Amino acid sequence: MTGIGERINARRKELGMTQEELSKKLGYKNKSTISQIENGVNDIMQSKVASFAEALNTTVAYLVGLEEPTQPKKNASGMKYAKIREIRNQLERCRYVVMSAEAKIKRVEPLSQKFEQTVQLIQDTKEQVNNLVWQELRCKEELRAEEQQERKQDPQWVNE
Repeated sequence: MTGIGERINARRKELGMTQEELSKKLGYKNKSTISQIENGVNDIMQSKVASFAEALNTTVAYLVGLEEPTQPKKNASGMKYAKIREIRNQLERCRYVVMSAEAKIKRVEPLSQKFEQTVQLIQDTKEQVNNLVWQELRCKEELRAEEQQERKQDPQWVNE
């Protein structure tokens, strides 16, 4: 035969409820009271058995061991607790992913800005190089034109 603490624990788990959720439902300040009752460290006050039965959607007779349920019942609120816990877990995973992504963005943004600045610097430098190459070509052409003009005017070059 199982004790009242074991039955409370089993029913709470059937409903998908945490010790903290049950303690809040019953008005306890923390979950340690529930833990102690479930583990048989503390006895449950007789006046509280009905409150536990109501919070766990069961009967006092079941909690005190006078009846055995043929099948553990999962009521709608228990299934809702389980669904809420599942949603909370998914939300926590999503929050973690978002926080990780934000942290990565914070690390990448300065690099991205530096990258864009570097790309712009490269483009500006290429433009300067192209301008300098054109200036060099023009200077060479002008120099050749001047040399040809000088050759035409120099009598020594004209005879040769």
